[in-house]
Amino acid sequence: MGHFSFLAAIALTKPVAFGRSATWKSRYEAEPREASASAVAESLSPRESDILRLMAEGLTNKEIARDLAIAPETVKSHIKHMFIKLKVERRAQAVSRAQILGLAGTRTRR
Repeated sequence: MGHFSFLAAIALTKPVAFGRSATWKSRYEAEPREASASAVAESLSPRESDILRLMAEGLTNKEIARDLAIAPETVKSHIKHMFIKLKVERRAQAVSRAQILGLAGTRTRR
């Protein structure tokens, strides 16, 4: 068996990972049963809820930090934890999911 044939045989016996990693799937893909809005709301800390509400109002991380008198890095940390709890990857997805679950109102820019 030549070198190429050997590599091709190995490739055929190993599953190829196309798309997202298993870690991503376990964190973000929809579960068979979606968590209820109250369960998601309860999983968010009071500070995360405040930040989510301000995100839904269209504030930037700096504006949120200024409003809450915390460092912008702290805001980023809270947002990262919210993304995991809400099973989203982007800010707009977090706001949309929060609005769908009734955790935040519609966007009203100050």
